[in-house]
Amino acid sequence: MANYCMNTVNIEGKEESIKKLALALKEAKRKAEDPNINFSNFCNLVLGKSIQTYSGIYHDTTYGTKWWDLDMDYTAGGRYLTLSGSSAWSPPVDFIEQISKVFNVDADIHYSEEDIGFSGSVSYSNGEVANEEYYERQ
Repeated sequence: MANYCMNTVNIEGKEESIKKLALALKEAKRKAEDPNINFSNFCNLVLGKSIQTYSGIYHDTTYGTKWWDLDMDYTAGGRYLTLSGSSAWSPPVDFIEQISKVFNVDADIHYSEEDIGFSGSVSYSNGEVANEEYYERQ
């Protein structure tokens, strides 16, 4: 059984960039209802990359985790988008980094994995790490 890592991502950018990202996430979520679309392919769809075929490798962690039970909070016309939900074992930091780069937005991810006892945050600006903090339970 996976250890659940709780994640909250606050994203800020130009209205058109946020709208484009929200639409890409919504469309990828619709396509990910197909059981053959794993998390890496979900991320590829959001980022405008082609879907990869994996020969039996369903546990791919290319984007930082095996899966992310993702919820989105977005108000049309806004400059802000919030993503939240649990992921397997670790946060989807590589996916958030790519979102920041591809959509030219600022993103802050805050994560916490209570069973193993770590938490932290990473801030990205246009795909570059702006700040990073990591904590382990003593």
